[in-house]
Amino acid sequence: MSDSDLIKENERVAHRVFRFYSRKVFLAPNNRHFHEQRINAALLLTEKEPLQGAVADFFMGAGLISHMM
Repeated sequence: MSDSDLIKENERVAHRVFRFYSRKVFLAPNNRHFHEQRINAALLLTEKEPLQGAVADFFMGAGLISHMM
């Protein structure tokens, strides 16, 4: 298995984990563990939009945004 194949496989696994925790966050938006695991998975992706969304959801789910306003 070449390095590029390994990188692609790691990306697929990270994407599956990201989607898994995205569903968990949808069902339990105040669960900090689910948000943290989703952010960790997003950090492994080459795209940065999922990370931006995960961080925004973390702040909204934790209620930090509403307390700032």
